[in-house]
Amino acid sequence: MRQPLNVLIFPFRITEDGPQYAIFKRSDDANWQGVCGGVEEHEDLVTAARREKLYIVRKRCCGVIVGRRAVGHHAAVSIIIEYFAADDDAAAAAVLDGGPGDDFETMSCGNFPADFATAEWESVLLGRTVAEHEDADPSRVVIDDEPESYRRVFAVSPEFQVALAGARRDRLAEVARRWVDEYGGDGVRADTACEILRELSDLARSASSRGQSIYCWMC
Repeated sequence: MRQPLNVLIFPFRITEDGPQYAIFKRSDDANWQGVCGGVEEHEDLVTAARREKLYIVRKRCCGVIVGRRAVGHHAAVSIIIEYFAADDDAAAAAVLDGGPGDDFETMSCGNFPADFATAEWESVLLGRTVAEHEDADPSRVVIDDEPESYRRVFAVSPEFQVALAGARRDRLAEVARRWVDEYGGDGVRADTACEILRELSDLARSASSRGQSIYCWMC
């Protein structure tokens, strides 16, 4: 149940030329607004503001204006996702155009923002709070071809790979449930997220045994 309260957030940054604000264009009625949303029963205003900012700004933004410069819309949900093991960044970057293919050990999934979800899974597995997650570095992009498309290759952090490789299956089920509860799950059910995490854990163990790193190709 929600409290009879709302939050309104205007993300900004301070530059040498002064503050720059982000304003968002709604897809339903084309109006421009800040980030707004309700406050859940268990939340204070700061927690609600952080959650809404995380969901809207990082996952659903379209038509962002930074200062006086308009930044065009790009899709945040990848249809095809391939996690794969590779020797180094150069080998991983080479798959950008067509994906990892049969030359790499892979696991496949799709239809959610893999870069954000991967960072969120890492935070849950490593015990970070939502606030600490927001302050953490995002997934490291190895290569992309924006603005032409949303194809990109990003690296799974070494810390997350080690944690995945050593995680028990019941622990991964807990991570999946918490991810859905705390971050919304991007439309992915907890049981599906659990299956993805367990397959990713298997890939992490296999890659680590060969001295390889885990990357993700998304398109």
